[in-house]
Amino acid sequence: MGGDKQTVRLFIAFALKEEAKREIFSLYRSLSQERQIKWVEKENLHATIVFLGSTPVKKVEKIKRILDRIPLPQPSPILIDELGGFPSLSRPRVIWIGPSHTPPWTSEVFQRITGALKQGHIAFDAKPKFVFHITLGRVRRPSPRLAEITSRIEAPEIELLCDEICLFQSHLSRSGPVYEVIHSRKMP
Repeated sequence: MGGDKQTVRLFIAFALKEEAKREIFSLYRSLSQERQIKWVEKENLHATIVFLGSTPVKKVEKIKRILDRIPLPQPSPILIDELGGFPSLSRPRVIWIGPSHTPPWTSEVFQRITGALKQGHIAFDAKPKFVFHITLGRVRRPSPRLAEITSRIEAPEIELLCDEICLFQSHLSRSGPVYEVIHSRKMP
């Protein structure tokens, strides 16, 4: 997993089924030539729950046990119907899609996971609020053309059932990150 490295880069996310990845990727595939945005590769699409970042290798097994023990709610379908951006779509650093109305069960999963990580003394990037989203791309350099580019992304209408939570290891390379599932858990 980490070889001689002492830390690994980790995050916990809802996994997406292959059919959903294909449908989402089709929304922005034609924009791949727009180089001011680093577009997410189809195989890397996911919905992040919590970013752990650089984590000691010796804590990986503990994180897996924590994920296995958390009581999880029954998932229901999520309608992905909104294009957004962080901090905003008018000045995005990140371009994403997500639901206009986030189902409460997804926030409950976030609260249970972050609560268990805190209790287990596992460091993570604490966000004040959970925003269910699937990142499509990261802006490399701001450009006056960003509004025109994002306007070419069709507003989605995709129904997803996210019923699997995964611990991903992120391997960084010159060609972009590669995400490896190192642990997964099906929801009830």
